[in-house]
Amino acid sequence: MRRKKRIFKYILIWTLIFEILFTNGANLFISDGFSNSNNTVRVYEVGDFVNSVAISYNGEYIVVGSKDNYVYLFNNTSNTPIWNYDTLGEVQKVSMSFNGDFITVGSINGRVYLFEKNHSTPLWYYCCAQGPIISDDGQYIITGGYFDDQLYFLNKTSNEPLWNYTTASTWPFGTLSSNGQYIVIGDYKNVSLFDKTNPIPLWSYETEDEVNDIAISSDGLYIVSASWHGNVYFFNRSSPNPLWTFSPEGNSRWVSISSDGRYVVAADLYNIYLFNSSNSNPLWSRSIEVYVRDISISSDGQYIAVGTNGGKVYLFNNTSSIPIWSFSVGDYVRSLEISSNGQYITAGTANKVYLIPRSYKPPPDYSLVWIIIISSISIGALAVVIYLLYNIVHRRRVND
Repeated sequence: MRRKKRIFKYILIWTLIFEILFTNGANLFISDGFSNSNNTVRVYEVGDFVNSVAISYNGEYIVVGSKDNYVYLFNNTSNTPIWNYDTLGEVQKVSMSFNGDFITVGSINGRVYLFEKNHSTPLWYYCCAQGPIISDDGQYIITGGYFDDQLYFLNKTSNEPLWNYTTASTWPFGTLSSNGQYIVIGDYKNVSLFDKTNPIPLWSYETEDEVNDIAISSDGLYIVSASWHGNVYFFNRSSPNPLWTFSPEGNSRWVSISSDGRYVVAADLYNIYLFNSSNSNPLWSRSIEVYVRDISISSDGQYIAVGTNGGKVYLFNNTSSIPIWSFSVGDYVRSLEISSNGQYITAGTANKVYLIPRSYKPPPDYSLVWIIIISSISIGALAVVIYLLYNIVHRRRVND
């Protein structure tokens, strides 16, 4: 009987030793996993819903337009704004030059503002227009008319348009090549290309449905557009005839293009498509569980950022449809942009803006480890209970 008791005691002791060693080892494993993950995501708060975000090429500066009427400028080293400015109306669109030196802001009250990053007082404002975009070099601005059918082209030195163009839409929108030499606009069902020197289009192309989004390569050589309920179109600036078209599974919503025009990313409601610009066959496609809200591609085309209605930001490499990582922002993504060098992704949600480094590494999934830890603790506790019961029974037998 004593021999059995001794054996049982040894089993209990080794069980408890194993329990202590395994639990401590698992805790160290978890702690090490967290310490080796890069979770330096910066979160900025503003006064109301974020409508638009933009980021400088290296991620140093982030500009935010909010429903609270303010535009905010942040640095990637602090959560406190460098400055903010009350535009007297809900800010619907912000845009930033390549190095962040100049910022354009479009407010719901029809004012378009130009700022220099070191000053919270605008250099000028223009009325009445909406949706301004500034060229990468900060020299030129394109902006649509405010409830009229005009498109305006401005130089940063003055709020007097260099020229305007009468469109078929009351909400035309456009974008520019890096030096502002070429301007492309979405005008109802038309894609039109301009040279900065002339308000007469170099060419126009009529799509089968309303143009929803448009993008141009840095040198202005390639243009891509998305047509609602229709196709993705890819153009060379030398001709109004598309080099190719692509019909996605759902409604075409968003497009983005690398600086050299080599890579194109497009999205419908539930799918992402990556193209090499040489043909219309996607390099890969990826289904997303909820609505795609915005997409953006780095200058070299290597990284693609995606924001969704489900409150997630995804980062992809151009070599695979499997995300490098995903990050939850809680609320649906209202605006998103990747820095030109691909180092940072900024995403605006409710009243928050997230700055996520490309190097972000989500903590590993430790659910299985926790199950093993809990099971181990339970086994140890059970062993103690059995040992105590054994001793109680043994003592009663001895006493009897």
